[in-house]
Amino acid sequence: MENQQRREDCAVDHGFVSSSASDVEDESVHISQDALKCHCCYEVMVDPTTLNCGHSFCRHCIALWLQASHTMECPGCCEFFQNFPKINISLRDLVEMHFSDDVTRIVHSLQAFQAHPRNASCRAIPLPVRWHPWLGVGGFFTGILITLPFVTVSYEPVLTHLHCRDSEAQLLVKKPLLEWTVRDLAIWMEDLGPWTFSYRGIFLKEQVNGRYGTNMLHSGAF
Repeated sequence: MENQQRREDCAVDHGFVSSSASDVEDESVHISQDALKCHCCYEVMVDPTTLNCGHSFCRHCIALWLQASHTMECPGCCEFFQNFPKINISLRDLVEMHFSDDVTRIVHSLQAFQAHPRNASCRAIPLPVRWHPWLGVGGFFTGILITLPFVTVSYEPVLTHLHCRDSEAQLLVKKPLLEWTVRDLAIWMEDLGPWTFSYRGIFLKEQVNGRYGTNMLHSGAF
């Protein structure tokens, strides 16, 4: 009777162990998309590249940042790095394993952008005001704006595109950036094409206008 009692005391509730193991397994495979987002484009990272400081970004976002800022520093913490870092293979495999659909969508979007015609048939008008589309600024504005095409091309084709359109966007060419409203910025982005839809939503949500962005640029807050 005593031996039987001892065996019962040492018995293991297999159902409880199985449930706990299942919970641990579920937690281990659940990866938040936010943890794998690039803080330049705010999408899941494509070909994630880790800098010396430890921050990781999409490889094409790093390339655009270097072209826009003309400096070898991290877009997030401004720490300098040498040479062009390699792709973080482990991080890339992790992203592609859990968010393959998002990676495919972003790659197709980039390919479509590269095929987008950038030349206009008419002559560009001269720029009447000093143009500051927040290039080289750290933080949220730079993170979004460096993914837009006006960073990778000269300002002239963009103004040509605006001037040749018989629309509200044409009027923005002659309007100082400080006077741009949230709606003006949305109109300008809409005029660039349907690929800017996701970015327009972010700008509208954050209520970004010309004065707000320009003030932050000149305030030295970054």
